[in-house]
Amino acid sequence: MDPLSIAAFTLQLVGIAGKIIEGTGKFVQESRVVHSSISDFLETISNLHAALLNVARILNQHPRQHPFEKEHHQDIYRILKSCKGSLDRLKAELPELAKNPGPIDKARASFAMTLKSNVIRDSVSHITSFTQVLQLSLITLSLGSLWSQQTSQDQVHIEIRKLTDAIRSANLVSRSGTSQRRASTEWVDDTETRVDDSVSVTKEIQAWRMSADEVAAAVTLQDADQSKSLLSFGASLSNLSLNNDLGPQQAPLENVDMDDWDPEPDHPYGPSKDILSHQYDANQEIVDRLVNCGIFLRASLYQKRGIEIREQLSQPGYDLEFNFAEQAAMKERLAGILLRSETDEETVEAKMILQKLLEEEVKQPEDLKNVERRSRLYHDLGCLYTKLGNLKQAKTFLSRALEGRKTQEPMPVHLVQETADLYIKALQLDGAFDEARGVEVWVNTVIIPMTSQPASPPDSYSLQGPRRPSSMGELSQAFAWCRENGFDIDIPSGFRFDTCDFMTQTSPLHKAIQDENLEVLRQMVGHVASLETGGDLGVPTPLLLAASTKNRDIVSLLLQKGARANVRDSAGLSPLHRCQSKSGGVNVATLLLDDTPILLDTIDNSGKTALYMACEMGNEKMVRFLLDQGADPNICHQTRRGLASSPYLSSTNLREARARLG
Repeated sequence: MDPLSIAAFTLQLVGIAGKIIEGTGKFVQESRVVHSSISDFLETISNLHAALLNVARILNQHPRQHPFEKEHHQDIYRILKSCKGSLDRLKAELPELAKNPGPIDKARASFAMTLKSNVIRDSVSHITSFTQVLQLSLITLSLGSLWSQQTSQDQVHIEIRKLTDAIRSANLVSRSGTSQRRASTEWVDDTETRVDDSVSVTKEIQAWRMSADEVAAAVTLQDADQSKSLLSFGASLSNLSLNNDLGPQQAPLENVDMDDWDPEPDHPYGPSKDILSHQYDANQEIVDRLVNCGIFLRASLYQKRGIEIREQLSQPGYDLEFNFAEQAAMKERLAGILLRSETDEETVEAKMILQKLLEEEVKQPEDLKNVERRSRLYHDLGCLYTKLGNLKQAKTFLSRALEGRKTQEPMPVHLVQETADLYIKALQLDGAFDEARGVEVWVNTVIIPMTSQPASPPDSYSLQGPRRPSSMGELSQAFAWCRENGFDIDIPSGFRFDTCDFMTQTSPLHKAIQDENLEVLRQMVGHVASLETGGDLGVPTPLLLAASTKNRDIVSLLLQKGARANVRDSAGLSPLHRCQSKSGGVNVATLLLDDTPILLDTIDNSGKTALYMACEMGNEKMVRFLLDQGADPNICHQTRRGLASSPYLSSTNLREARARLG
């Protein structure tokens, strides 16, 4: 479907969403107290309305469809069709939206009650996901135009990296298994139907993400200064349809896959050695480029192709040796790329690759065995098992990695310390505090003195020499705090500081941040498997929650421990959005932008940047700071809101805010 047709369909959805907003508005107007479910519902539909308007605008502005955009445009259209289904379902399930619903108080109470039904809640959840996808589509829909304008490749790569980082941080798809969608389109309020519909939404979003990667890869791999490329063939090629009518006078072509005619079947297959070698070099250059742009899924496919080309070069007639060491290096890199894709399927594939490599490594003849590679594979698998929660395997593999690394000559001290730290964490997570303590003492007495920057021990530490502080006293204090705050530290499944309880929607880590208990938090963060917990339950990650407190020390601690700043909550708010208020927050904003500069112009689900929010709230110091950092004052034009709610938004352009603030 061409962009203008998709834009026309999008505007139909704008009208439907507008009617729902209008119907909901009467329950908000002239009411001192509005039920939170009604205001939240209105905000969700309003955010979707804004996203739809922006998508229609972008499509109308860029009517040309490049060949590499066709599938992605089709996926956006599928998302829009599903979104229309959710909107139609809302209209059908909410009779209170009619023009004359009866007595307003009674209708409002009925409306608030209906919003709590499973059908409505699931539809609203899907609409929230669709809104996120459509907001990200504003970037993907602009990539083709960016390339057409002959923008420098460096700038293109920066924009694509922003896109891929935003997609990964948005937590768009659930990590549940997939199944076939029910054939019936009837919607009933039963668990099975709702689960199947959610699976369908997940699959559609996954397809959107795949085609978004395709668009990003196509733009990345085209040189902007090329005069000849597939992208410059013009509209005649891009407008070709897969469903063109051949007409009665034309016979349909046979399946092209069935045509294997070859006049010289004995002719050697494949290019010459020198051409194939150049193809391999080009392949590895493309892998580097895709990885640098964050297009990991596509990079993994090219890396697999690179392995195939390299294997072909080792065949008779080419005779370029492809020894086990080189094979292992390429496959290890493939596993690393797959892990950075952050999807379940790729994680499983990466694990299988590492397992196969390790199996082959231990079977090598003695003279070909490589202790460094074997230890690295044990370490990587141990790290992966820790993240997956398989602590038994993690402990076994990390122990072997540690033994292997400390016996190397010369000893790689920093690698030994890296493995030891991870091994200690796995032991602590499994409750083996005595074993963890033993490894910790060994590191303090043997490894730390060999490093150039020994850690400073606490005054109470009795052993002599440079060493790291013990964690045992810290953990005892942290456990006591958890017990005092109602957490069951004796649960049979094992207690963890980062485990988010399904019922209370919080974890000890979240609670310490909420209470701004920096001392306890310091004790916890070194003994958790992940600082990104909570997202699968709809709970803000620790850093998102910390940003809301505007506590500079807590935000700084989490960033130092590796917490990701490029994350979003269910409303699309980044940590930079969440630290906005009527006053303060500049110190936290400084930390966040120093760590992740791309947050500066990130928009939430309603199209707002942090600068827009700061202006809305009248936070003059924050506005001045964000403008000084280079925030774009024009992105606010993508939002649906008027500009009169703040003295800094009273004009049609935020440039006046910069002038006003001097």
